[in-house]
Amino acid sequence: MAPRPVVLPPATPAQCLLDIASQYSYPTTVIITSTKEHFLGSLHEEVSMHEEQRTHDSAPTPILCTTLLQVAASRHIRVVFVPTVTHLRVYLSVFSKEDSRVPKPPRQHPGQDSNPALIIYGFLWLHRDTSEWSAQGLGDSAAALVEAAARNKLRAVVIEPTSDAGPAPDPDSSSKQEEHPLKEQIPLLSEKKAGSWTARTVELYRVLARWFEIEPQTSHSSQQ
Repeated sequence: MAPRPVVLPPATPAQCLLDIASQYSYPTTVIITSTKEHFLGSLHEEVSMHEEQRTHDSAPTPILCTTLLQVAASRHIRVVFVPTVTHLRVYLSVFSKEDSRVPKPPRQHPGQDSNPALIIYGFLWLHRDTSEWSAQGLGDSAAALVEAAARNKLRAVVIEPTSDAGPAPDPDSSSKQEEHPLKEQIPLLSEKKAGSWTARTVELYRVLARWFEIEPQTSHSSQQ
């Protein structure tokens, strides 16, 4: 039986890339919910800030110490960028691991042979502050992700950015998430009237739990 779809703990861009390179194998696909320029800019800012703050004796940013094995593995992982919910759903509707131009590695690293995945980095961030920020909207996208992963015999994985690393951060909403992860109330339906939600609300955790196993928010390490 295939592993259940999972929501992993939030991670910064650098943490996310390191975890994916070390935990997942070909033909894994990573969907990043921003433009390529924005993501690379966030990654550069994260690394630069860490390097500026570290002392002479402290270790450099982990991504700068990437092993040869991780570098080799990353070359066989497909990465795509989707800036809107519509782009995401269209991509998932036609997704096929066979379409990837990323070459198959000559030999998988022991322990990685059975761990390919379809990963979305920033699933919630993409929907937030749009008309799809509701149980209905998130459910439609989650269904598309889970179906695409199952159709291609991959594990569906969601990783959210940390509150200060999101593709489109909202200071007010991100602070709420930081204090009460996944406890936020969202409307059931994608309807809005006079600037306020008129539909009944439901806890975000309950919406995600219908589709995914949710790991505790205490670590950013990926699940095998």
